[in-house]
Amino acid sequence: MATDRMVIPGVVKNGLIVPQGHAPLPEGAQVEIVIPALEPQPDLRAEFDAWERAGDGAWALIDQWNRRSRDCRAGCAGLDRLGSRPSHSAIPS
Repeated sequence: MATDRMVIPGVVKNGLIVPQGHAPLPEGAQVEIVIPALEPQPDLRAEFDAWERAGDGAWALIDQWNRRSRDCRAGCAGLDRLGSRPSHSAIPS
């Protein structure tokens, strides 16, 4: 028996789905529950947008920093945050 598709809004209360409205639900009907995607908060959306706008050069720089960080975890004593050895004039005596 073919039937038309119905969309019935509802909410979850105490772990159960409660349909809204007065649509008839035939006993034993097979249903499909679809949870719509949630829109992120405005500040998080702004951060996502900023990452989307990051150019290839910015991503390449991030990749370079990550590689340098991984390579440096074992034995990079004496290197500054950028991976360079400080000049002797920068070392206090």
